[in-house]
Amino acid sequence: MDKQGFMMTCEKCGRPNVYGSIRHTKECAMKTLYKHIHFRKITDLPKTSVWSCLSNRTKDELGMVKWYPSWRQYCFFPHPETVYSTGCLEDIKDFIRQLKQSR
Repeated sequence: MDKQGFMMTCEKCGRPNVYGSIRHTKECAMKTLYKHIHFRKITDLPKTSVWSCLSNRTKDELGMVKWYPSWRQYCFFPHPETVYSTGCLEDIKDFIRQLKQSR
């Protein structure tokens, strides 16, 4: 958000940019909002990033998507006692696919 509290938007694609920049980034083109869950970037590491998976209804964190070096790919790390429908799992799969394509 800018100093007046307005959400910054990318000059190129017009999508809201929660990272405080109006420059077009590869994250602008990524879908992060789904029907029941959404993803928020937590940190940028030198070659990868870490994302939090949150419930749209309760805003609770359900797990994290991060690089798993042993498998050399992004993986979903669910929190204990969380349950997922096939639709949510498909959304998580789609998000990980986007991360893979953006590398």
